[in-house]
Amino acid sequence: MTGHPASIFALGPDGKVTATCERFEIYDNNNKQLFFADKDEIGLKLENLRILDDGGSVFEGAIQTAFIRPETDTPLRLESPTRTVLVEAGQDIEMLSSAGEIHLQSLLDVNIVSKQGEIRLDSSNIYMNGMIKSSGRGNPHNQLCVCTNGRLFMAAQGADCRADRNICE
Repeated sequence: MTGHPASIFALGPDGKVTATCERFEIYDNNNKQLFFADKDEIGLKLENLRILDDGGSVFEGAIQTAFIRPETDTPLRLESPTRTVLVEAGQDIEMLSSAGEIHLQSLLDVNIVSKQGEIRLDSSNIYMNGMIKSSGRGNPHNQLCVCTNGRLFMAAQGADCRADRNICE
């Protein structure tokens, strides 16, 4: 023993609690650990973490989790008012709405790119609103055509929508 205390827990007269120790832990009545802190990390072992802050929360560095869930009847919102929101994954990214719509809205362009593979629009109704209409006069133009299996292709200028070279297979 060195003669120095290993831990100090002080209740100050101003209502302040100070703990000095190698590791600080808090348990519930069932002896289940709820919180711990040491010089390397802070841990919370909770079923739900609720951060009560009207202005949002700021995290310096990465947040790693397998699941993000909003409160019941509250939409989940990921927002970056002044910069980009980037969602990246080593494999798949899925956006699923089991009981409603998914909206993509942008001030500028919306780009959908597949470096290897296909882009599929799978619906019995596909609408393209707001497109420029042609009067039918002027130079010949290309046509966007659809195979019976749903594949899109361009017809050559002045040609009608007849697929050749196994386009629709």
